[in-house]
Amino acid sequence: MTFMSRHSISFSQWEDMYDLLIRVEASEGGRLPSDSPPLRHCPPSLELNFSMNGQATILTQYIDEASPSAYRAFSRKEINRLIALASLRFENYYGKTDRFLYDAIAAVGGLRGRSVAIFGSLVPWYEAICVASGASKCFTIEYNRLSWARR
Repeated sequence: MTFMSRHSISFSQWEDMYDLLIRVEASEGGRLPSDSPPLRHCPPSLELNFSMNGQATILTQYIDEASPSAYRAFSRKEINRLIALASLRFENYYGKTDRFLYDAIAAVGGLRGRSVAIFGSLVPWYEAICVASGASKCFTIEYNRLSWARR
């Protein structure tokens, strides 16, 4: 699976960059993202990785939505309910955007056996859509601490 932006980036490239970010944060005395606010700027040691060796421009916009009170726990029963709704192509939290995601997944032939990354998610709705569409793994990258039952 490829994430489309100005340039195509494979999931393994995203995964490698995220792992590198975690290692750099830890080596520079930082904490894991769930224990600290979002970074304000790309660490200089990662700029080449995130810009695909200077092919893409890095734009900075800082928004800190990390909040211990912003999340709630989701039980396995609640997650299974979300997956059941997603399997019916239900439009939930994001309205038409949900339909766009369903159509995009259908356009690539589904997600059966694929790994998926969701960036920023307090409610596991898009994760449910991906699991209902056959994703074998679904990674959520989020600054807030999440408490979701694993399926």
